[in-house]
Amino acid sequence: MMKNSSMRKLIAVLMGLLILLPAALFAAPVVVTWEWLMDDPDVTAFRYQLDGEDPSGWTVVDTSVTSYTVEGLEGSVSHSLYLQQSYDGENWSASAVSVVEPLVVEPAQEPEEAPAASDAVSEASVVPEQETASAPETFEPTAEVVQEPVEEQPAAEPLAVAEPIEGQPVAEPDQEELPVVEPVEETPVAAVVEPAKKSATSASTFSFGIDLAGGAMVNRWLPAGDSRGLTDLSPTASISLKFNNIYGLSRSLGLGARIDLGYALMIEGGWKAFVQDFFSDPIATMKDSANHHVGVVGLLPKLDIALGKKAALALEAGAEMYFSYPSIKPADPQGKVGIDWGFAGGLQFDYMLNDWFSLGLNARYHYIMDYRQYLDGRLVLGFHF
Repeated sequence: MMKNSSMRKLIAVLMGLLILLPAALFAAPVVVTWEWLMDDPDVTAFRYQLDGEDPSGWTVVDTSVTSYTVEGLEGSVSHSLYLQQSYDGENWSASAVSVVEPLVVEPAQEPEEAPAASDAVSEASVVPEQETASAPETFEPTAEVVQEPVEEQPAAEPLAVAEPIEGQPVAEPDQEELPVVEPVEETPVAAVVEPAKKSATSASTFSFGIDLAGGAMVNRWLPAGDSRGLTDLSPTASISLKFNNIYGLSRSLGLGARIDLGYALMIEGGWKAFVQDFFSDPIATMKDSANHHVGVVGLLPKLDIALGKKAALALEAGAEMYFSYPSIKPADPQGKVGIDWGFAGGLQFDYMLNDWFSLGLNARYHYIMDYRQYLDGRLVLGFHF
């Protein structure tokens, strides 16, 4: 049996960590590591795929693996990791996606070549002469214009150039220190992984449920000397608390337990007389000492067996206590509650209608110590949480 998927929530955080390898410019190969976390202990497996969701391209790992590293990826394009999780290894959640953006590396600037010493000499030695500057003429409206000569300015002397001395290296121009390109740190991408629907028959996952059952019991084994003419067929009903897969043995097997509270009506004198009396006076008929009300409390350990995705079978065996009024044993005093104990064993088949409800059949054998044996069959409506 399977716990409803909506009762448990799981949030997985998927992170991508980018690590640079030495490379050239935009074609830099990179190493990328993705890590993920999960807080749902029911998850049994993960699967992931790089840059796609090809049905045949998934890599399946167990929950001990929480990271994936790939080397030699092209750093100039983006890469995406698709991650899914599962409770049973068959049904998978929607994908959580973590995208690593392209790595941008600024090209390094090449240093400018220093001019050769001979070129520096030739460039420095050739200095054009400056033309002689002439003073502007001044005109006075009331005076004679006198043109005074302007002294010539000597030509500029050529710049002194230091000749290289043999045996000494020519000083190289200072080169600016190139900037160091820091690796681009990828911002983690948070993704919420929707929990996969749990298979209704995953026997490895604990779940809790309530069964309402109704049916009939058949009394076919009467002890010798029994003076009570109880009917062969009696109605029975029960409510059960079931704990499925308390301990998982495998993906399809688990150990659980059932606490059963049952009721049966055992009638003396036959059903015809009971029906006639019931319609005339139902309260008096139910109080009649010829009608025995039997309560049953049982504790039955069980083996849960998954049969595909929606069906399950449970093999049950345990002990029961019987409380009857009036007592079903002839030796017990009238007007007293009879208390007996015995054993029971049987099986129950369930088919899941959806995540919440199931329909099933229960068949069980009962043995009341030193008194009676009977069989019962019930139709079961199950509620799952």
